[in-house]
Amino acid sequence: MTETNIRYLLYPKSIAILGASTNLNKISGRPLKFLLKHGYEGKIYPINPKDDVKEIMGVPCFNNLKEISEPIDQALIALPAPMVEENLVKCAEAGVKSVILFSSGFAETDQKGREMQNKITDIASKAGIALCGPNCQGLINLNDNVISSFTNVLELDELCKGNVGVVSQSGALAGSILSLAQSEGIGFSHWITVGNEAVLDVADFVGFLATDPATRAIAVYSEGIKDAGKWYRACDAAAKEGKPIIVMKTGRSKIGGQAIVSHTGSVAGEDFIIDAFFNQNLCQRVYDIDEMLENIQMFSLDRNPGLGRTVILTSSGGAGIILADACSDNEIDLAHLEDGTEQKLKELVPKFASVINPIDVTAQFFQTLFTQDHDLMTKCLVEILEDENTDVLIIALTMAIGERAVKIAHDIVGAAQNTNKPIAVVWMAGDMAKDAYQVLRENKIPLYSSGGKCVKALKNLITFSGKLKSRTLDQKEKTSNSLQKNRETIERASKIIMGSERYLPEYTGRKVLSTYDIPIPKGELALSKEDALKISENLNFPLVLKIESQDILHKTDAGCVVANIQNNKDLERGYQQIMKNALLYTSTSRINGVLIEEMIDKGDGIEVIVGMKNDPIFGPSIILGLGGIFVEVFKEMVCKIAPLTKSTAHEMVEEFKGYPILKGIRSGKQLSIDALEDSLLRLSQLSVDFKDVISEIDINPLVVMEQERGVMALDALIIRKEN
Repeated sequence: MTETNIRYLLYPKSIAILGASTNLNKISGRPLKFLLKHGYEGKIYPINPKDDVKEIMGVPCFNNLKEISEPIDQALIALPAPMVEENLVKCAEAGVKSVILFSSGFAETDQKGREMQNKITDIASKAGIALCGPNCQGLINLNDNVISSFTNVLELDELCKGNVGVVSQSGALAGSILSLAQSEGIGFSHWITVGNEAVLDVADFVGFLATDPATRAIAVYSEGIKDAGKWYRACDAAAKEGKPIIVMKTGRSKIGGQAIVSHTGSVAGEDFIIDAFFNQNLCQRVYDIDEMLENIQMFSLDRNPGLGRTVILTSSGGAGIILADACSDNEIDLAHLEDGTEQKLKELVPKFASVINPIDVTAQFFQTLFTQDHDLMTKCLVEILEDENTDVLIIALTMAIGERAVKIAHDIVGAAQNTNKPIAVVWMAGDMAKDAYQVLRENKIPLYSSGGKCVKALKNLITFSGKLKSRTLDQKEKTSNSLQKNRETIERASKIIMGSERYLPEYTGRKVLSTYDIPIPKGELALSKEDALKISENLNFPLVLKIESQDILHKTDAGCVVANIQNNKDLERGYQQIMKNALLYTSTSRINGVLIEEMIDKGDGIEVIVGMKNDPIFGPSIILGLGGIFVEVFKEMVCKIAPLTKSTAHEMVEEFKGYPILKGIRSGKQLSIDALEDSLLRLSQLSVDFKDVISEIDINPLVVMEQERGVMALDALIIRKEN
């Protein structure tokens, strides 16, 4: 579906309403009422087959589309489900460019409904019709008064306009978001509900809004992602335009792969991977409507927060401390004002006020503002905003009310109009300052009732700004590819993988890793006690023995690992012990042998888990976390969607909870971070090369040792896809 077709949905010059009713309270009657109420300037064509219905609300009616000689950009269909197919065909024959299908009773109901939906999908796709719905509440272009919806919010006399586009899979919830935003004075550019997504889905509209001049930021309510490719393209388009995407994705309790046997699979559920996708694609995830609206206010600012160095100006020492604590909790630096700025502020505020950030001007300041110097607030704001160390200004006010509050609000608006730096206001006076709030809202100044909400939203804006700057480097790396594909490597790995059963046990799995130059201990597979003794001649004691069986995947639990083998006598005893335990574990175990390998001295190194989960939507995801037996206890994992670049591999390591240990906080010796990052890149390449074959990879543990020793994969499990 081309951008041109979608444009007819959001910027139509003519709208036909199929099934237009004279009852303006019905779903089929309300669109016409709201189009007229809110001043749509395009042509409207109500379609009603009854001969006695000549007009509705003064607008001439037509019996069918054929009677309309003018081009029709958009058709609204508000008819029962069984009548939709026939009328959609008529739209196609009439050359209608886009259709909004309000009707329900399709894929959301039963098999018959799914079949009907498949038919309308086919009709619209073949005709090139941009179809929104079915089972949706339509869309609104607030700035151009395109009211292609029946939502109750449209009963309001006036709609607040703005620069944030909202796209939602849920129509009813989208109505609540719009209503709450209107009550808070938060304006939208577009409000779009997609329903069953028979043709166009959320990502299609996000992609369109990414280049829409009226839209500065995009907010999304999503219940499921069907096409990762579309989302990648939409996010990429938004990032190129510098537009943030705020996403509320529900269904977090769904855990993917309940029966998965690897640690990687059991920890990395569906939502874990979705989080990684959003994080890598500059989407800010939120978890409720309030948080969405709080972020919308901050992200709607077309202003750069720079390094995020924040100045707090407050009338209350307590409020200043609360905000300072919140900034600290969110790793936002408070700005150190220049000496000259502090000196000028001292001349403006009462003697007992503090000009050290957070700046507490005290209530006395506002008394002076109204009795002696009406420009006092403006003067203070100018000094702060002109300081080169100020990136962001938060103004925290308590019980400033009445006319004084309105005066303060106007001063803030004036300062905001003369700077490109973000300004946000925390005002804690309830409805007693509602007139002042209105001034701020009309002028699009972010307004919050608590410091915590404000600072969290600011942190997200700062983070987005930083990621946007680093995105260019990451994009360059993606085009160059950090690891060159080696056909011989792929062929060797393929022979090992395809020559094994679905669950590749340790020795087989590690041979695959070795083909991608991920280090593994020196060792061989013994098929008998005599074989084990012969293999040991080429190894250095101490040794470790492990069973090799696709039926015993967690060897320690089965008593099938013996470590610290110091001599041949220990070796014989250990071999017999492992074979006995393997047979006791399950009589049907298929035993391929016993792995005899050199025991690795970990030194001051740490154990991590490195793995891959191949998600059905997003493909291979690379995972890094605390390794060994604690992986499923702490579940402190970092996840990135493959393919990784050097930058994303480095981000993974820095985000890892064990990063301070890697840097040497425990022993004073920095561990081999470069080797760990290199292994992540190699695992990423392996995962991408075999994305159609491998479902999971589990390297647990991968030991990260001192810099000169690198890393070593001590255990590995690879699982092929079932088919």
